Amino acid sequence: MTRWIRTALASVASLALLLSASQASAQSTTAAGAAPAGSAQAAPPAAPLVVNAAPVEAPAPAPAKLLPQSGQPLSNGEYAAPMSQKTQPSYVPQSVAMSGPDTIDDYEEGRPIPAGYHTETRKRKGLIIGGAVTLGSMYLLSAMIAAAGADLSSSGQNSVAPLYVPVFGPFIQLATAGSSTGRFWCIIDGGAQAAGLAMLISGLVLDKTILVRNDLGAMLIPIHTRDGGNGLGLMARF
Repeated sequence: MTRWIRTALASVASLALLLSASQASAQSTTAAGAAPAGSAQAAPPAAPLVVNAAPVEAPAPAPAKLLPQSGQPLSNGEYAAPMSQKTQPSYVPQSVAMSGPDTIDDYEEGRPIPAGYHTETRKRKGLIIGGAVTLGSMYLLSAMIAAAGADLSSSGQNSVAPLYVPVFGPFIQLATAGSSTGRFWCIIDGGAQAAGLAMLISGLVLDKTILVRNDLGAMLIPIHTRDGGNGLGLMARF
C-alpha cells in the first residue's frame, strides 16, 4: 500500500510541474507581444536629416560667335548681308503715290509734305470765278437800267447815264438820284460791283500753294546712280 501512495504522490507532483511550466510560457509570450507596442509609443521622434550639399557651379558660357563683316564670306562660302543699307528717301512706290487724293487744297506752308506729293502754286479759282460773276452780273443789270433810261427820256438827256460806268457809275448816280429808292439801289449796286472787282483781283494776284500727287504733275526728283553719282530727273504724267 505504501508503494501505491508513493506512486500517486509522484503523479500529483508531475502534474503540478506541468501546470506551472505552462503558466510560465504563457506569461512570457504575453510580455513579448506587449513590449514592442510600448516601446513604439515611448520612442522619441527621429531628428531631421541634414545634408550639407556643396554649391554647384554653373557651366561657363560658350564663347560668342563673331559674325563676319559685310562683304566677307561665311564658312559656307556665302556673303553676309550688310546690317544697314542706304536707301533713296525721295523715292515713293507708284502704288503708294496713287493711293491718295489727286490734290490737297488745304495745305499750309511750313507743314511736312506727305510721301507721294509735291507742292505747286496755282491761282485761286474760287475768288476769280466768284468775283467775275458778281461784277459781271451787277454791271449787266446797271447797264440795262441805263439803257432803259435812255429809251424813256423824252428830252434826249439820260438821267441815269452814269450807270454805264462799271464800279464807279452807281456812286456817281448816287449824287444825282432824286428818290430814296434810287439811292438805295445805287449803294447796293456800287458795293456789289466793288466787292466783285476786289475778289477778281485777289484771285489773280494771290497764289495758293497746294499738294499734287506725284503721278499727276511734273516735278524734279534727285537721282542716285549705282556708281555714286547724283543728278536730277523730271517726273511727269502725260
